Amino acid sequence: MRLHLSKALVGSARFLRNAAGWIVALLLIAAVAAAVVALPWFVAFRTFVAVEYRVLETAISPDGKVIAVVYERHGNATEPLFRFMALHPAGDEFDPSSASPVFQAHGTFKMRPVWKDAATLVAHYPANAGQVLAEQPENRIRIEYVVE
Repeated sequence: MRLHLSKALVGSARFLRNAAGWIVALLLIAAVAAAVVALPWFVAFRTFVAVEYRVLETAISPDGKVIAVVYERHGNATEPLFRFMALHPAGDEFDPSSASPVFQAHGTFKMRPVWKDAATLVAHYPANAGQVLAEQPENRIRIEYVVE
């Protein structure tokens, strides 16, 4: 009787060990399948919320100290395209995500920054630029906005 009981326990132990192995294998297969299914959704969500910046044009002041940068921000499906102009010191790396724009408008249009002299920047933009916000910077630079 003892021998029979021990064979039964050994058989049960093998069965449990094999069953545990199968359960682990099935869980790994399920995890891989879930990752494969979720990856396109993750990529789509990331694209949906991503914001892209692109520098379109730069103009260096005659004294070489300031750079006028025209750039655009293209948001996700719920945010329209905006064009900006910011001033930043020459020699510094320009980061559009933290820049303080002196001009912003909705839409795709050509904006031309042209330096008149080291203290005056002329910003040309078309009349069809939407939602225009134009400001004077808090430094020695004066900006003349010209609607064409």
